[in-house]
Amino acid sequence: MRHKSNHKLILIFLVLAVFLGGTGFFIEAQSKADIIEAYKELDKKDFRLQSSQNTEEEIEILAEEIYCGSQLEKALNYYKELKSKGLCLKIKSIKYNSIEVLDHNASLAVLLVSSEYRGDYVTVGEKKETMREVEVKMLCQVELARDGDSWKIADTVVLKDE
Repeated sequence: MRHKSNHKLILIFLVLAVFLGGTGFFIEAQSKADIIEAYKELDKKDFRLQSSQNTEEEIEILAEEIYCGSQLEKALNYYKELKSKGLCLKIKSIKYNSIEVLDHNASLAVLLVSSEYRGDYVTVGEKKETMREVEVKMLCQVELARDGDSWKIADTVVLKDE
């Protein structure tokens, strides 16, 4: 009797191990997918902000929803430069060739992002004039940091720019 009981116990442990291991893999894959979607949403918010004609105060508030740390300062300087030149960037298309989560934990994620975008630098005001067409292919390493319930872009390193 005792022999069969041990087999049942071993079987139960094996089933639990497979189930829990499989669940962990699913949670890991889901977590990476969530991180990638969060990055795409932050990227789109950034492009919307670049195309806006907001006041400096509005730009700062909106940028704080996207960026943190030193990347926030870099972004604010860029937005202010666009504003001082009377320009905005109107994006026509964004294509993500690949986004790979290289590393992540509960508070930090590192991504490798290959993307392409096309658009135009346009003057702001009543007479919108295209100043320059932009077509960029980039490979970037992006660091996301957890801020409460959401992710923010903490650092971006351009590895390749065409």
